[in-house]
Amino acid sequence: MYPWLNHAQKDLDRYKGVKPLSLLVVSKRGVGISDLITEWVKSIYCPDKCNHCHHCQQLVAGTHSDVLKVDSSSCSVDDVREVIQFVATKPRSSDTKIVFIDNASSMTIQASNAILKVLEEPPSNVLFILRVTSLNETLPTLVSRCMVINIATPSPQDIEKWLVAEFNYSPVIARAKSILSAGCPMLAKDMDVQESFNYLSKALNPSLNLVEIEPSPEDLFEKIQSLQAWIHYSLKQPNELSVKSKIMLIEWYQELIVFTKKLRQKVVWNKDILWETLHIQLKMHYLKFSRNR
Repeated sequence: MYPWLNHAQKDLDRYKGVKPLSLLVVSKRGVGISDLITEWVKSIYCPDKCNHCHHCQQLVAGTHSDVLKVDSSSCSVDDVREVIQFVATKPRSSDTKIVFIDNASSMTIQASNAILKVLEEPPSNVLFILRVTSLNETLPTLVSRCMVINIATPSPQDIEKWLVAEFNYSPVIARAKSILSAGCPMLAKDMDVQESFNYLSKALNPSLNLVEIEPSPEDLFEKIQSLQAWIHYSLKQPNELSVKSKIMLIEWYQELIVFTKKLRQKVVWNKDILWETLHIQLKMHYLKFSRNR
């Protein structure tokens, strides 16, 4: 299991054997919750998690007859009706049925009210697991029917260590990815240069006001250095960013210099980026000159 979920694994293990049970897991997307729940459910049906028995194989394939996963962009009344029909029958291959609603935050009011009726008097052999991104977006009556497990967002340092250890990213790139992913390791793992650029577009406005990154004075220097490293890395990728995106990166970099000078931060600027800036600007001038000839 992912290192940042070890504590959450222990929290879940406390509820093994408890039935009926309704768990409300609170976490942001992209931290590996689906994998955590799959492994925990596997341990209920196969304590050894052997990966060879029919329980393990069916869980991995998503075909276990006693497990229902609802994972839709908007959990509707029809989805809840499917849940109600599922829990109304006895288990087929075990003594426990498990319902996992992976996007319970998206439930409509009607769907929430419908699932509430089931949670008020749950069948004795059913375990409900609902994942939400925020308690503020969840009906208080729904929260009151569940045992709540809050899962902390992994720190950039945890994500960085994981990227280096598991995927052999250089520390510089791992650090930049960990910051730009905003606490989502699964996003950081798969984030390519263009996706990183898109995230940076959301994180920085044209005046270089750090919106989502929100650095404190203590870690501003480290974040600037990481962004600088990422810009350098991105500019070196020949075909992964459009010329327009590269120009925007250069403009950000120039504003980054101005921004840090205003704060009187001592930053060692990357000369390769400055040369790349000059190279692209000359290339753009040449193209403009060629079109006007």
